[in-house]
Amino acid sequence: MKEGGPILAVDLGGTRLRGAFFDGARLGVVSSLAHAADRERPLPVDRLAAWLGEMLAGAPVTGIGISIAGTVEVATGAVSVADNLGWRDLPLADLLKQALGLPVRVDTDTFCGARAEACFGNAAPCSALLVVIGTGIGHAWIVDGRVWRGASRKASMFGHLVVRPDGRSCYCGGRGCLCQYAAGPAIRAAIEASSESGSTPALAEASSALALAIAQALTLINPREVILNGGAVTERWPELEDLTRRVEALVHPEVRPIRIRRSALGESANLLGAGLLFGETTVSQSMEQR
Repeated sequence: MKEGGPILAVDLGGTRLRGAFFDGARLGVVSSLAHAADRERPLPVDRLAAWLGEMLAGAPVTGIGISIAGTVEVATGAVSVADNLGWRDLPLADLLKQALGLPVRVDTDTFCGARAEACFGNAAPCSALLVVIGTGIGHAWIVDGRVWRGASRKASMFGHLVVRPDGRSCYCGGRGCLCQYAAGPAIRAAIEASSESGSTPALAEASSALALAIAQALTLINPREVILNGGAVTERWPELEDLTRRVEALVHPEVRPIRIRRSALGESANLLGAGLLFGETTVSQSMEQR
C-alpha cells in the first residue's frame, strides 16, 4: 500500500454517491451521482465498483475510504444493514478490494462525520452530540475528543428513538420513530405543503419530535453542544432558536444552558471523515472501539 498518498474519500448516502480525493488536510473537487437504490432495489456492488473506478481514473492513491448510511463492522468493512441501499450482511470492503485492487475501509456515515467534526469542525473538545438528518436520521457522540460507538459499536440510530409510541409505522418494524416525522422525506413534504398553504403544522410537528429526541439524549449524557448536519438541515428548518426553546422546556434545569448549532463542515463532513479512515487516525481507531 502506498503510504502518505491521497485517498479517494467516498460518501454513500441514501440517495447520492459522492467522492473526492483527500490529501490529509483538504478535499479536492467533489463528484456526485444520484442512485435509485432503496430497500426494495439494492444497489449492485459491481455498479458501485464501476463508478468508483471512473472516479479513480488510474490516480495513484493510498486506498478508498467509504462513509456509508448504514451499520458497519468497522474491523472488516462489512455492512450489517443499510436499509436505504437494500443491503444486509454485505462484505463491502472485501468485494470492492477484489474489484478495484486497492485497500478499502468502510465506516458508518455519522461516525465519519463525528470524526471530521472533532478534527476540523471545532466541535466542543469535551463532548458533543452530532445529529445528521437526511434520508434517515443518525447520530454520533464525541466524548473527550473521540468518537464513542457504544457497547456493540452501533450507537448511531437516533432516527429510531420513539417519539410517538402509538405513531406511524416505521420500516424498522417499530412505531413512532423520529425518522417518520423529521427525516428528509417528511421535511421536504412539509416544506412543500407550507409553501402552498402558508401554514407550517407539519414542520412544527417535526421540530417538536426532534426536540423531544434531543432533550432525552441531553438529559442522559449532558454534552457541551448539539451539532446538526445532513441534507434536510437548511436555513429554513430547523429554526435554531425555536428548537432550542423546545428542548429547554423538556430537559432537567441542571442540563441547561442548551447549545445547538449547524455544522460548519456541511456536506464535507462525511467525506472528510472517510478520508480520515486512513492515516494517523487509524492508530486511534481501535481505542475508539473499546
